[in-house]
Amino acid sequence: LGKDTWVDKLMLAGFDTQRKTIILFEGLAYYIQKDDVQETFLQLAKIVPEGCKLLFDFPFLNRVSEKVKSALRKKNEPWLFDLESEQTIESCTQVTIDYVAKSGWNLQKLELCKKPGSGAKSLAIGCAVIAR
Repeated sequence: LGKDTWVDKLMLAGFDTQRKTIILFEGLAYYIQKDDVQETFLQLAKIVPEGCKLLFDFPFLNRVSEKVKSALRKKNEPWLFDLESEQTIESCTQVTIDYVAKSGWNLQKLELCKKPGSGAKSLAIGCAVIAR
């Protein structure tokens, strides 16, 4: 109680809610729970005007190797965010579209990145541009 939220601090710093803005949320979602990322996106959707864009990247944890996940845990930097999906491009795309819509934004562009040379089922990272 009585503490400023990050939105309050953004406003106090002079954020203009009437100006179109590009928000870069790169490299953050990995370390935050999915529901908390969604809440952040919902709060942003309330304060930015139509035409703003938000760029973010995120993992599909079921496609990240155990070796990578173990190394991150050992560094005390586990990836917490996960858009759970089957291992197909169609499934990953639909899960992303649904998540973005529930977050108050519209999917404008989606790139599903694959590990080089590892085939069509090797989706691990998604990169999205979403618009308000």
